[in-house]
Amino acid sequence: MNGNIGIKENERIFSIDVMRGFAILGIFLFNIYSFHTPYLYIDLYSLAEKPLDRIAFIFVDVFVQASFYPLFAFLFGYGMIILKTRIELRNLNYAQIMMRRMFLLLIIGVIHAFFIWSGDILITYAVMGFIFILFANFSAKALSITGILLYLISNSLLSILLVIMAKFVPSDELQLYNSVEADKASDIYQHGSFFDVTTQRMADWSFANGVASFIMYLFMILPLFLLGASFAKSNRLSKSKANDKFFTILFGVTLPIGLWIKWIPYLFEKNYGFDQFQDLIGGPILTFAYISLIYFLANLPASKNLLRPLANVGKMSLSNYLFQSVVCSIIFFSYGFGLYGQVSYYQSNILAIVIFFLQIIISSLWLKYYRMGPLEWIWRGFTYKSFNEIKR
Repeated sequence: MNGNIGIKENERIFSIDVMRGFAILGIFLFNIYSFHTPYLYIDLYSLAEKPLDRIAFIFVDVFVQASFYPLFAFLFGYGMIILKTRIELRNLNYAQIMMRRMFLLLIIGVIHAFFIWSGDILITYAVMGFIFILFANFSAKALSITGILLYLISNSLLSILLVIMAKFVPSDELQLYNSVEADKASDIYQHGSFFDVTTQRMADWSFANGVASFIMYLFMILPLFLLGASFAKSNRLSKSKANDKFFTILFGVTLPIGLWIKWIPYLFEKNYGFDQFQDLIGGPILTFAYISLIYFLANLPASKNLLRPLANVGKMSLSNYLFQSVVCSIIFFSYGFGLYGQVSYYQSNILAIVIFFLQIIISSLWLKYYRMGPLEWIWRGFTYKSFNEIKR
């Protein structure tokens, strides 16, 4: 194994937890739109008619969308190598344990996708996690090269093709939006029974997760797992002069390039091609600017107390991710408060921030008395077939 992962364990884990907490906030700022709009079947930008909604949407689109799911995927891969190290120190079978761990994540994802929210990412992570096991013994360099090539070659070609097509193909033929399906979904989420809503959730999930989507995930999610694993094996998130230099350069390169690409649809022309180029290329580049920034902030003694609440949310990332879905399903769907279609973008973003601050309070209080989040405890116990005491 390349790199000494055991060096400065607490410091490194703190930065990871801060990143996880940051990712939970960022993902939520965009995901909340999908709880009150038929996001799969319409152009979300077209609904931003009022100035405040347009400002909120553009901010989220540029600084958040397609930059935080890569961060979460990166951290997932990083964590799988940390777990691999701990498993091997116990002389246990890594592949067997990881298969069991991914199986439970898959079950949680299915429950989440069909009974709470169709935008679930856990099923995808579980499936990609099974595949990742095949790469776990690669060196840090091999993981990095494989991840970068796998992502850049496929997504660059796809992005360029879509940008070219957008110039020559009418926009209504290139886009996949469907107003009939949008109206149907809106009506069910606003007025349907729990059974109706569940049936629609299943239809939405199936629409968004076909064979083509699985192939795309192989080139979008798996490479980020590999890059996260590479950083773990290289011990990149521990404090050192070499890592300081690495992240200084990485930040200086990725921030301006990432932001420029993310602004392209608004600087030139907003069409399907530029939208995809913005997300597929600009999103992950900006992700590494965020990783670099958090690396420096998490290693500043003066900022640790300020970042600790964010780290507490990150320590319970699975529980907090599902908590957001449960709360929003109750707020927006017909069997709860029924606010679907009645909340604007800026209002939902304010709501997301309020809910996140509530999560900071709950997470901080919970971790005073318990060692980990409730779902993290179940997941860990199932992984090792041993449920240790959760209370401190």
